[in-house]
Amino acid sequence: MSALTQALQSEQWEVAAYLLLIGLARLASQVPPETLEDLLHLLEEGGHGVQ
Repeated sequence: MSALTQALQSEQWEVAAYLLLIGLARLASQVPPETLEDLLHLLEEGGHGVQ
């Protein structure tokens, strides 16, 4: 069972949030900079620009 699954099942919300942030940081480090810029732009808009 993954650490995230265990944290969620035991309702350790802070640990789950931390693990999600680590995963996001790892993913972000692997994508081209322009992709991150596009993603941040979409998040700022609240996703309204997505079709």
